[in-house]
Amino acid sequence: IILMTLSLIMNIFSKLYHNILNINPLSPSYIYIVFWIGGVLFPYYITSDIDPFFLYWPYNFSDGFNTNINFAFIIYTISLLTFISANNLLTKKFTTSNTKSKYYFSKKRAYIFTFISIAAYISLIEIKGGFLSFLTLVSDRTRAFAGMNVFFMLGGLVQSVIIAYYLNITENDRVYKKNKYKFIMYLMLVISLIMLSGSKSTIFILLISLITIYNYKVSKISLFKLISYLVIIFILLIAYHLLKQEYFSAGELYSIGASNPIESFYLVLLNMFQGNMMQLQTMSIVVDQYPNTYGYLWGSSILFFFSLIIPSVLWSEKPLTIPGIFTVNNWPYRWSDEGTTLPPGLFAEGYMNFGLFGVIIFSLILSFVYSFYYKKVKTCPFDKLSLGIYSILVGEFLHFFRGEFASVLLHTLVLVIPLKLILKKKRYRE
Repeated sequence: IILMTLSLIMNIFSKLYHNILNINPLSPSYIYIVFWIGGVLFPYYITSDIDPFFLYWPYNFSDGFNTNINFAFIIYTISLLTFISANNLLTKKFTTSNTKSKYYFSKKRAYIFTFISIAAYISLIEIKGGFLSFLTLVSDRTRAFAGMNVFFMLGGLVQSVIIAYYLNITENDRVYKKNKYKFIMYLMLVISLIMLSGSKSTIFILLISLITIYNYKVSKISLFKLISYLVIIFILLIAYHLLKQEYFSAGELYSIGASNPIESFYLVLLNMFQGNMMQLQTMSIVVDQYPNTYGYLWGSSILFFFSLIIPSVLWSEKPLTIPGIFTVNNWPYRWSDEGTTLPPGLFAEGYMNFGLFGVIIFSLILSFVYSFYYKKVKTCPFDKLSLGIYSILVGEFLHFFRGEFASVLLHTLVLVIPLKLILKKKRYRE
């Protein structure tokens, strides 16, 4: 009986392990599951009204802390189930086509975009009085570079170039091996330029996009390997954040204690993880305030996208986006004194607009977009443009999840439109 029981348990675990190995962790449903665990489930079991989030963003709940946290957890679980159900329905049946790619890599446009990016950063450095002066200002990018976002947008063209180039060289093994080191050298240049912008989120989006392409074009990535990559990327990005925010601006790493630097860095990592994966906490504040305190927005936040594309030098009194509204309503001193805003998360924005119905609608729309391009990637594996767009969407998912609609959509388009221009469509003769 003991041997039979052990055999049965081993068989169950063997099947479970086999199923885990066959998971595609970069499919839409599993992407949401990973971030739901990190940003909702994990905080649900460790969050209290005195955790690092509420110490930095203090808030007094009108209905009590536990009531709102529990309600926020239920809302995110409904969102997850809605997203997965829609994704499964939309990608249930498909047939794979061996049709060759209709797009080719335009070297001419890639060179032009690279030149524009480098010129944009050189211009910013000159405007701000030199390289060292530029580095000290990057730590306060929101206010130091107010009205200059167009330079950073132009500087970001290299991201689309490197994604298009990687799509091109991964078309077959021979081309990939021949151009792999050229790609690595260009990637170092691109990351160096992005680091000048002071945006660790942009580096994250680029790396996840490239990992997604690698998964579908070069070699399948397991769930365990993807989690390992995410941990390594997170550690490196926090190290970069400390250099940018502390060393370049103040000349020292004051968050790292000289007596025990390893423990200090671990505490920084823990606080930064809790500070970035705070969707449960922000949703709990939103459900406490809407509609009782402020009233629903009834879709007006979607219109903020159109105000974002107008430079602030042309419209100095632009309305605040959702992160600005959320911050000014609760912590106005963070905006006035530090220029800092706190994004509530896309699904919390849905609740601010239409309540629980808004969360479900936003979940369905996001699932439809991701499912559409995921299905195109699976049905047309040689379609470079669809894979490129899907890889960018995978990179942006965390920022939809923890950010908001307008600015994340704008950043997505800033990457997708140049990608479409670099991957020119082939012309065939009848």
